[in-house]
Parts: sequence; structure tokens; C-alpha cells
Amino acid sequence: MVQPASTLDVMARSGSIGSLVSQTVADAKRLLNAQAALASSELKQTGAATATTGAIALLAVGTALLFIVFALITVAYVLVAVGLPVWAGFAIVTGVLLVLTAVLALVAKASSAKITGPKLSVEQWSKTAQMLSEQPDTHA
Repeated sequence: MVQPASTLDVMARSGSIGSLVSQTVADAKRLLNAQAALASSELKQTGAATATTGAIALLAVGTALLFIVFALITVAYVLVAVGLPVWAGFAIVTGVLLVLTAVLALVAKASSAKITGPKLSVEQWSKTAQMLSEQPDTHA
């Protein structure tokens, strides 16, 4: 009666455990390099579209800033039309802007305290790099 071959017997016929581990590590390194190359290629393809979109967004922000400046001047002159001196109308608008700036700065400071880096991703990449660097590479 024929005995089924054990897993160790099959591995012994196909190569040593060390060479199988080395081959697996080499395959993993090739996979990671291929993934990085794919990501790089995709980023290059979307670069031009991103630049165009950024330029259009910058123009929109510039136009919005001009709108805000003209709206504030209009508000100041409305206050003058109600009977205030010109300096008072502009001083009121300036004071409101100063208070708004202070409030927004405090909100931004509080919000920035909650920002953390990509801790989990960095940890996983470090573990992967460490694991791959510890294995002998016999196919170099």
C-alpha cells in the first residue's frame, strides 16, 4: 500500500524551506515594487488634470476675494448713507473683519490640534519593510 507523501517530503523534492522562503520574499518585493510603479504611473497621468483644475480653482478664489472686497466697500458706504461719517463706516467694517479673523483663527487653532499623521499606514509599511529586510535574498 502506497503512503501519501508528507508536506515536508514534497517541499524537500521542490527545494529547501530556506529557498522557498527566499523565493516568497523575493516575490513579495517584486509585488510591492510593481504596486509602487502602478501608483506612480497613475499619479503622473492625473497630474495635468490636477494642475488645470488647480489653476481654475485659484482663479475662482481670486474672483471671490475681489467680490468680498467690493461687498465690504459697499457696506461701508451704506453705513455712510445712513448718516455716519465715512471714517466711521469703514472703521465698523474693519472692526467686524478683525473680530471675524480672530474667531476663525481660534477655530483653526483648535481644529489643528486634532490633526494626526497616518499612524497606521506608517506602522504597517515599517513592519512590512522590516519583515522583508530580515529575510535573506538569494535571487539577487
